[in-house]
Order: sequence, then C-alpha cells, then structure tokens
Amino acid sequence: MILGIMDRFGHQSGSNNFNQDGSGVYSGFSGGYLLRTGLLPGGTFQLESNEQAGDQVGYGVGNGEGPRGGEYYCEDDLILYGKIARGEINLGLIALLFGSGEVLPSTQ
Repeated sequence: MILGIMDRFGHQSGSNNFNQDGSGVYSGFSGGYLLRTGLLPGGTFQLESNEQAGDQVGYGVGNGEGPRGGEYYCEDDLILYGKIARGEINLGLIALLFGSGEVLPSTQ
C-alpha cells in the first residue's frame, strides 16, 4: 500500500497574505510524504522502516529522512535558490499504473 500525505501548512499560510505588521505579503508552500507499507504474513501492513517495506527495498537507506532514518521513495526535495527549501514535496494525491511498478506523486 502506498500513502500520499499532505501537510497542513499550505492551507494555513496560503498565498499572498498580508503580514500582521503591514510590512508586505507572504506566501507559504506545502509539502508532504510519500510512504510505502509492506504486507506482512497474516494480512497486516507495516510502515516502511529505513527504506524497507516488507520484502520490498527502496533507494533511500540511511539518508536521514523517513521512518527510522531512511525512506523508500527519496530525492523528492523542493529546491529554491539552490538550497533545499522543503525535504518532502508530495501534495497528497498519487497515481499508480497497476503492474508498472511506477508511482506518480502530485508535487509543487
């Protein structure tokens, strides 16, 4: 099972909002996670752990992100002005072409 999760900051901050002190406007941006679970014997699911989900292995072992220090889906950073502005950019919606092994997340 693949989970697309959006954070709430984008909803809270919005776009082109006025600063409380009247000094201008600001805009926020949202980011979220793309996580995988693995099917265990007995029909239960377990969240990925350091890039492994059940018997499936991802590509972000030990990268310091995701559950237990690694992530199954990785290198999904939002880069602004040459620096990582947000470590996760999924907006919650995902598409999966069954049987292809490919996942398409909605991003900014």
